[in-house]
Amino acid sequence: MVRSGERMILTVAQAADEQSGPPFGRGRGQGGRGAGRGFGRGPGGGGPGGGEHGQGDDQFEEDHNVFFYLLEHRDQIDRTVTNLPNGIETLTESKDSEVAGKIREHVAAMYDRVENGKGIHMRDPLFREIFTHAAKIKMELKDTERGVLVRETSDDPYVAKLLQEHAKTVNLFIKNGFSEMPKNHPLPPRDEPPAPSAANSKDATCTECQLNSFADFDRVYIPALALTNQEKPVEAKAAMARFSKRWNGLRSMLGECREDWSESLTAVDTAITKAELLIAEGELKQAHEALEVIRDIFMKLRSENNIQYPLDSLNQFHATMEQIVKPAMSMTPDAVDPNVRARFVMLAKQAAEEWKTVEQTEFDAELFLLKGDRVEKLQQLIAAESQRIQALQTAVEAEAPQLLKAASELKPAFAAVYMFFGDFASVKALTSSAAAEPKYIYPKIEGFGKVVQFSDAADQPRAGSKICVDLTAGGDSSKLNAALEKVARFVNIYAGAGRESADAAITVVLHGDATPLALSNSAYAARFGTADNPNEKLISELRSAGVELLVCGQALSHKGFGLDEVSEQVQVAVSALTVNVNRASDGYAAIRLD
Repeated sequence: MVRSGERMILTVAQAADEQSGPPFGRGRGQGGRGAGRGFGRGPGGGGPGGGEHGQGDDQFEEDHNVFFYLLEHRDQIDRTVTNLPNGIETLTESKDSEVAGKIREHVAAMYDRVENGKGIHMRDPLFREIFTHAAKIKMELKDTERGVLVRETSDDPYVAKLLQEHAKTVNLFIKNGFSEMPKNHPLPPRDEPPAPSAANSKDATCTECQLNSFADFDRVYIPALALTNQEKPVEAKAAMARFSKRWNGLRSMLGECREDWSESLTAVDTAITKAELLIAEGELKQAHEALEVIRDIFMKLRSENNIQYPLDSLNQFHATMEQIVKPAMSMTPDAVDPNVRARFVMLAKQAAEEWKTVEQTEFDAELFLLKGDRVEKLQQLIAAESQRIQALQTAVEAEAPQLLKAASELKPAFAAVYMFFGDFASVKALTSSAAAEPKYIYPKIEGFGKVVQFSDAADQPRAGSKICVDLTAGGDSSKLNAALEKVARFVNIYAGAGRESADAAITVVLHGDATPLALSNSAYAARFGTADNPNEKLISELRSAGVELLVCGQALSHKGFGLDEVSEQVQVAVSALTVNVNRASDGYAAIRLD
């Protein structure tokens, strides 16, 4: 345990055992950010986190991607943690400049979310509780050279416990990465019992709220469920992202209405997270199965609470239909013995009775947005499935091939009815926008520095341009330097991103953390324990494209590299200073990559 005021250095290896530390910045207050501004202070604004991500939260996807990036690069993150009597303080840094930038970006985003009550990851009880008490959290933050220092405190002892408990969860994310995401994390004990709540009331207003929430839920749930079963990865991913975002807000509404539903809502949380991970891995069928569970959870929940929701007539029929369709689609005619046929007879009768309930169900036009000719369209779809059921009831007495065919044809017509209540148009709009993404090209250097051509852009690359790139950015020694690849992008921009190819003179001077890029394969391997210099191929391509590559002699000396360790592809300059001054005198535009 970390006692109040005791400081610890948490590297990734230690995070497996330690259970302290706050998130990459979380809390509130109006203090400033950035080096030179010191700690920010202030109560800030906003209220408890509601998590309305499905609507009006354009930042959600970007924040989600940054969080995933940090999980992927968690082995490059170092954290210094101090437990405070009223909260937590953490220094989160990385030697990798890109990772450090993402840490700062995440801190700024979480600062905004807590300050403005825009909850995230609300399916986790701990996250949900923190955003509920957002108004009681104060955040102070200050950028450092490699990351950010964050102090999060609260005058409420329980909220201070929440911050410290959340710190343990962050350590688990650092230790376990993506595998930690599906889990729900416990709340710390309260010193006093919570105040009585009216959330368990079952009055008419609450019931109406629930029905609206369920209908809204199905509009985004049904597309995710259907598209994961159709092996359409692009559409499925878009539908799932939309569903996941909207669920946060819906969960908040349902949770406020009925606290006794917590266990069921948590089960939905788990299913959604599991489906998200499976979709990311390309396992759409398994994701579909994970999502199927949600339909059963809500149907059971409504049944236990005597909530009459029209789509449950479809859900009930679906369970019976699956018992008919799945065997029929995998069975050969010779497997239809008397016992199998008798089961088909029984299930066909049950399906007919359940579909009769569907036919008699009133689907409220306002609740399900049935405008214009949609009422008539729904009636036509229901009638089409009625015909399939009648055909099955006849086929149970026919030859086995006819029986299996009629049984298999039960599902498409039902799916058309069920999908009618989902909002597929919005998913189509999202994927159409994604499909319109420009094609990336490599006009000069293949495989490095992709660009998009804009032939009609107002400002075009000019022939005869001169660029001096001052490159100091380091990175993972086992991977291609990201800043060096930007130089390849510069080359490709002038070679083919505009209306015409434009010649450009480009000089690159390496120094600072980028100095090792100049080493030969053998020297680099000896220094860093790699197979070779991962930048050597790109350096060769840049040279072939006419780029001048220099390394600062002063940097080589200060870092202990010998001239015999420098690659033949790179020339040695007296200093980066003189290169920059000389090129400036020659009319070169200066570009810094640090």
